[in-house]
Amino acid sequence: MRLSLILSNSSSVPNHSHLVLSILSETDHSNMHRTISTVNILIGFFGNSEDLDLCISLIGKWKLSMNPYTYKCLLQAYLRSYDSDKAFGVYNEMRRRGHTLDIFAYNMLLDALAKDQKVEQAYKVFEDMKRKHCEPDEFTYTIMIRMNGKIGKADEALALFQEMLAKGFSPNLIAYNTMIQALAKGRMVDKAIFLV
Repeated sequence: MRLSLILSNSSSVPNHSHLVLSILSETDHSNMHRTISTVNILIGFFGNSEDLDLCISLIGKWKLSMNPYTYKCLLQAYLRSYDSDKAFGVYNEMRRRGHTLDIFAYNMLLDALAKDQKVEQAYKVFEDMKRKHCEPDEFTYTIMIRMNGKIGKADEALALFQEMLAKGFSPNLIAYNTMIQALAKGRMVDKAIFLV
């Protein structure tokens, strides 16, 4: 079954969504082995919330348990479908269960929350990241600087920029441009001299 699901994800297979649904129907009428790996593949395959809800329902229907990888797949799927609320819910569930995120998952979640201007949630994730010994990188700081600049908190953006420098990160062009825009928006262009 896993091979069928993987092959159905291929762009060379026409109407692959129909094929996946028929495979699922087949599993309901047979004694095929149902695993969490199958659910993980389905989560990666489907892209919208309705389909993801179907995947989650299979976990209970098949009497399976979610593992850390399943949570990461689900988090990424919600982020790909631009649903930062559900992604944040998955993140909270992961925390409750003691599962950890890697730097890429943290940055993806932070970026989605920042773009949706969910500042309080973004800071909760940012602080949790530091507590969990997942050191923020230059991309993390750039996300947080951009968010603060967009909401008019140039002082906070500058503090984050200086923290990034103090940690030894070399800001990229995006970080510099983001910081300059934040200072300009906050009418603090005179502080741009400290960016060099």
